[in-house]
Amino acid sequence: MEDVFFSVFMCVYNHTELLQQAINSVLQQSEPSFELLILDNSDHNREKSWQLLTENSKQDLRIRIFQSGENVGWAKGASILLEKAQGKYMTFLAADDFLLPEALAEVKKAAKECNPDVVWIGNKFYRYEAETADDLSQTIQNQENLIDFYQEIGTAIPQKQILLQGPQAENIKYVMEHVFYNAFFHFEKIEFLREKGIDFFDSGYGDCAGMTRVLAQAKQMLILDQALYGLTANTSQSRGTFYWNGEQYIFSDQWHSIKEAYMREDRFSYHELKYCAMVILKNEIGNIVSLANGSKCVNRLMNPVDRDFSERLSQIKQILENSSIQEMAQFYGRFEYEREILAAVEQLYDTYQEYSRQMPQQIDWFRKLLQAGYEIEMGKMCQKYVIGAKEMLNYVQALTDLDNVGMFGMGLFLQSANRMQDNLLQENQTKLEIILKAYEGWKEKFIGQIWSSFGKCGTLTGQSKTELAFFYKYVLEN
Repeated sequence: MEDVFFSVFMCVYNHTELLQQAINSVLQQSEPSFELLILDNSDHNREKSWQLLTENSKQDLRIRIFQSGENVGWAKGASILLEKAQGKYMTFLAADDFLLPEALAEVKKAAKECNPDVVWIGNKFYRYEAETADDLSQTIQNQENLIDFYQEIGTAIPQKQILLQGPQAENIKYVMEHVFYNAFFHFEKIEFLREKGIDFFDSGYGDCAGMTRVLAQAKQMLILDQALYGLTANTSQSRGTFYWNGEQYIFSDQWHSIKEAYMREDRFSYHELKYCAMVILKNEIGNIVSLANGSKCVNRLMNPVDRDFSERLSQIKQILENSSIQEMAQFYGRFEYEREILAAVEQLYDTYQEYSRQMPQQIDWFRKLLQAGYEIEMGKMCQKYVIGAKEMLNYVQALTDLDNVGMFGMGLFLQSANRMQDNLLQENQTKLEIILKAYEGWKEKFIGQIWSSFGKCGTLTGQSKTELAFFYKYVLEN
């Protein structure tokens, strides 16, 4: 009997209406050398989900089912299933998604030719719409093909099939630019994951951090220009959620993984690292928007946690204080990044006024920055420049606070200061000098850290050394 080539992971949490379609999409593959490992995380509706899984496992011995005592989420679930996997390559199938026909056959054919550490694939996006509840109930009961209830709404397919090998760092930007890289449905060699200690939960978290670690450490990667995965856009249970106290280690782990790849190879590329920083930060801005808009918050095991307005503002503040955020912001362009962040939380200017009595009364740099921003926004509406003594004091306290390690808000301040009338500049000269002196000190400290990390005491040569020197000059002059 042929060894198992694929280990397909699934995690189930309560909802079962699309589960049979997901299972069928694996069982109907023409490539037979797979095992389907399913972890049931359900904490209610458990009898129904377990019965469905049991019936399927009895009909096909390639299906192996497990139960958890609590909802551990899909990231921890993947870690648990990885320990049990017997295949050569793994992939993760969400319980509301499905594999497209011939997906396993196409991946196996390509992978056997070059034995890559990871196979990146394309996908199609679908919207699930059952006509009526009765139709859906009857369909599930008869185990008919639920694909009739899906409407294709888009595709994400790499431009061409290509094998990337050699030094990892120079391939990172290419993959991030051409592949939906931080999704869990790609195929990773299990031996490679175990060798590198990548389990998608500990030391990283889920698909964003886990797949970035895969990207940064794989020595040979294959990109297939085929859509092989069906992603259901409107039924995800984690869509629009914010991982409380998780964003810090998600984006930080991503950035550290990429930096380590460059440092291992004594390589520095400003334009490559700028692109990587931009991609990660764009995603993080989306997470901040989700948090500010009141989206559901969950913990690492994806169980809901209630958080009020004040706690959400504090979480955003903690994110902006993270050292990885500061490094990425400098590569991306701190002024551009700050404009996007402040636009993302623009509604907090008004919300701040409404909830100001709930905010901590101690001097807090983010609260002061929001207050200054609010005054500026009001001044713009009145066609006035309102940076007077009160606003300057807010800026001094916000930009020189030791917790504001990256001096977040400096871009907003400089843009506002450039519009100040001469008499206001003169009145606030002392406070202006305090801020600018602090900023110069911050830039010197930051570039020293970058030079120490990437320069490795002068081991860089050629173009890498030239680009690092350019970045050093760019930071000091802006």
